[in-house]
Amino acid sequence: MTDYDQLRLQKIQQRINSVLRESPQDRLESRFSPFIGGTKPDFENQLMSAASSGGLDGIEAALNEFDRLAVTEDRGRLRHALLVILTHDPQVAKLGLHIPSLEERSPWKLAPSKKKAENGDHDGLHRERIEQG
Repeated sequence: MTDYDQLRLQKIQQRINSVLRESPQDRLESRFSPFIGGTKPDFENQLMSAASSGGLDGIEAALNEFDRLAVTEDRGRLRHALLVILTHDPQVAKLGLHIPSLEERSPWKLAPSKKKAENGDHDGLHRERIEQG
């Protein structure tokens, strides 16, 4: 792969990281829920059509379509559609691209559990119950 291709690949990865990143405010502004089906318009098909050229061109076209739609549409719904498209596109991994982890996309969703911190050592509690029983 040439330096130009590597640079292009890095820019596309940065775009993927950027558009899939979600803040708590973004979540509040979106009315989208993946648990409610049958909502229109079908962004997954629109993004898939844009990506039909395949390879880096296809992924870049899908990102361009995402940006175009994001001006007027619910970004939460678009983000979900793009995530589905990227997850199911075998070219993503073959090209060396990746979908950012949930921790990278929405670190605020992964706050430490208060219950674990309050209860402390779960293994110790389990051992005590066995010894008492």
